[in-house]
Amino acid sequence: MALSKRSEVNKRRAFLEDSDVKKALLGRTRELAALLAISQTATQSLETEKILNDTLDKSLEILDFDVGYIRTLDPGKKNLIVRVARGLSSPEFLSTSFPLDSPDPIVGKTVFKTRKPYIGTDIRKDPMFQARTMEKEGVISLAMVPIVSKQRAMGFIAVGSKKLHKFTKREVRLLVAFSSQLGSALENAQLYDEVNKEKAYIENLVDNAGDAIISTDVEDRILTWNHGAEIIFGYSKEETVGQSLTILLPSHRAGELEEIRDKVRITGVIRNLEVRRIRKDGIIIEASLAVSPIRDKDDNVIGFLHLARDVTEKKRYEQRLKELDKMKS
Repeated sequence: MALSKRSEVNKRRAFLEDSDVKKALLGRTRELAALLAISQTATQSLETEKILNDTLDKSLEILDFDVGYIRTLDPGKKNLIVRVARGLSSPEFLSTSFPLDSPDPIVGKTVFKTRKPYIGTDIRKDPMFQARTMEKEGVISLAMVPIVSKQRAMGFIAVGSKKLHKFTKREVRLLVAFSSQLGSALENAQLYDEVNKEKAYIENLVDNAGDAIISTDVEDRILTWNHGAEIIFGYSKEETVGQSLTILLPSHRAGELEEIRDKVRITGVIRNLEVRRIRKDGIIIEASLAVSPIRDKDDNVIGFLHLARDVTEKKRYEQRLKELDKMKS
């Protein structure tokens, strides 16, 4: 009988231990799934707003908190502003910015500058925590972790509760992991934004240049055609991209492009080459041409950049001056 009771106790103990193991494994699986989801966002998305929203939502879901927000630097990099928030709705909080040069001991600013987490079990009793907006929102417990990438502070992520909560080491560890993934994702997104802005700026300069700027592949197929080319030659971009550049050559100069390509491959750049080109309406114009090679990362020539300026009127003026000089003599 005693053996039977002991056996039953052992079975119950084994069952409970097995249940604890299953719970621990389930919890760990959810944590890893969240880290994977944030990691995928970091590597697959370059949209800053999506990255911020996904990271905050996953953090709150896994850590089981009802309040969270992310502050990052404003474009001028002088203030920390709220980018996304959950469980917080007051206009006062959402519009509040933290000036980095302010002498006030603001906890969020301190987290940003020291790059160390802040863990507040009860922010109402913490003399360091002066952001009364949190109290007005009913927040009692709050944890903040800096967002850092390549030794550069970018902001911080905060999660909290409207109930008294003592943060565990596991919760802080996970929040740090989420923050680390977020830092990498924001770094990539910012680089992408900067490249896009630079690209848009260059494209705008090219498109609004008075000269024709045309790029071709090694077989003279037109790849790009700016607004200046439309004005000078009369063809729209839609009519020319994919076509051969020979559409601009008078019939008796059909072999000229090959000669230009060969010379560019040898000399690198051709400048001030005087050529004749034909417009869409059939009118022959005089043009001053510059051609340079387009190379890939291995220094192979993969195309050519043509800059053409219409000098027809200039040539006519020069010719008229010559005629006047002859008349004088």
